[in-house]
Amino acid sequence: MASSKLFPQGLYVIVDPRFLPHGVDLLDYVSELAHARAPIIQLRMKDASASQVLEVARRMIKIRRKHKFFFVVNDYPEIAKEVGADAVHVGKTDAAIRDARAVVGPDMMIGFSSHSLSEAVAAAEKGADYVALGAIYPTATKGPGHPVQGLETLRQVVAAVSKPVVAIGGINRTNAADVRACGPAAIAMITGISQAEDVAAEVRWYQSLR
Repeated sequence: MASSKLFPQGLYVIVDPRFLPHGVDLLDYVSELAHARAPIIQLRMKDASASQVLEVARRMIKIRRKHKFFFVVNDYPEIAKEVGADAVHVGKTDAAIRDARAVVGPDMMIGFSSHSLSEAVAAAEKGADYVALGAIYPTATKGPGHPVQGLETLRQVVAAVSKPVVAIGGINRTNAADVRACGPAAIAMITGISQAEDVAAEVRWYQSLR
């Protein structure tokens, strides 16, 4: 059974400590995003223990109480449920959609990372509430071997999947308008936001794309 929550439109910011500038505190960065009204913020800590992720997620929930945003926890359905996140995001190497649903219940959204049209369609059929497709362009955050889907595959996924689609990978100011024109519900950014000289201004710029 899919969640009845509504998925926000616009900018989807992934917060990953591996891609923050040196000396930038993760929670200070989240606060800056929240103040700038980033609509979706995902916590992704691939190199951390579950207990470390839980501690950060608990502190992010406190920020969300002051500045509303759609909060996604990557990889950990149990943590997403414990802190009261809006969604958990999983992929092929994480908890299966069915297993994640058993943990989080009917009300929380489940997102899935897909890397092809067939994966995106299958994820939606298996109960994902939204589907991320990437990489749209080559991206340093995934390395040179990561498959590149391109705009045509993005168009096909948007047309074939009835659930919201999130475009991710290599998106920046020079190509974001082309990506948005393909019809995804949101575009996901990591370093495009975290490495910006003015994070708040960058959030506002991407949010202005419609």
